[in-house]
Amino acid sequence: MTDNDAYLKIAIALGVDPKEVALAHKSYWKFIKEKIQEVDLSGGISKEEFDKLKTTFFVKRIGWFFCRYNKQIRNYKKKRNENTESETTPESCDNNC
Repeated sequence: MTDNDAYLKIAIALGVDPKEVALAHKSYWKFIKEKIQEVDLSGGISKEEFDKLKTTFFVKRIGWFFCRYNKQIRNYKKKRNENTESETTPESCDNNC
């Protein structure tokens, strides 16, 4: 079943336009995407600041999407180390290496 088929089936059941069903569905996922993108995962915040952020979302029939502070810090350090290592590889060195 494609999205359009599902929208049509739901629209018939609810007595609304399939475009309205599609808009409602897409706006839900757009909201979650925007909220996740707002979370600052740069690693420069304290645990208290991180705890104030909205980092947990529950999606019915799918489950929880979440980010924990410890995982965020671990990923930040890993990315920082990868960037440091890539700067010292022979490919990135000029004639001064």
